[in-house]
Amino acid sequence: MESLIDGDVVSFVFSAFLVGLSATLPPGPIFVMVVTVSLEKGFIHGLMVVFGHAIVEILIIAILLFGLGSFLGSDVVKTFVNIGGGLVLILMGYNLLADSYRDRISTSLKNVLDKSAVYNPLVSGAIAAIVNPYFIIWWTMVGGAFIFKGLELFGLVGIVIFPLIHWASDFPWFSFISYCTSRGRRLLNDKVYRMIVGVCGVSLLALGTMFLVDGFIYIFF
Repeated sequence: MESLIDGDVVSFVFSAFLVGLSATLPPGPIFVMVVTVSLEKGFIHGLMVVFGHAIVEILIIAILLFGLGSFLGSDVVKTFVNIGGGLVLILMGYNLLADSYRDRISTSLKNVLDKSAVYNPLVSGAIAAIVNPYFIIWWTMVGGAFIFKGLELFGLVGIVIFPLIHWASDFPWFSFISYCTSRGRRLLNDKVYRMIVGVCGVSLLALGTMFLVDGFIYIFF
């Protein structure tokens, strides 16, 4: 990490963007939530999920600056986030899967508004970030290193430079996903739509189970 972020301003910006992009592209809880919300409520609401997760990132940055990074990276926090986050993701996945299976989801505007499985996109984005232990670990280890390097290179303004560069990869990518998903919704019949939501539910169940297993590994091994 040190060799990656050492150097002049240009290399810092370039490496920060690449690292941010590498964290954004792999599908995870936030990706699944963006797809689900965009299907149910449209493009703008999909973007609200991204804003919700960005709010959590701001809070984590504040915690890092107050010197609590070691606390976030402790085994106790990792275990708590893995188990708690795993249970939340499993519950969210079950609800999506159940709604899809029971034919409680429809592409009609009335049902999208009245029976949405995700009631508040902003809160959903924040929850998807909080319950993902790898998200917190990434910001504690990788994001924290870039933030403090930015502080060294640019002074106080450096605190916001890495988050801005990171969001320059986050928002275009998730905007693209949200736009394509919301546009595709208009071409889907109810059966295909429910199948996609069901796949999102299964994805959250799988991620939640993986986090839960990791949490128990921290406890017993």
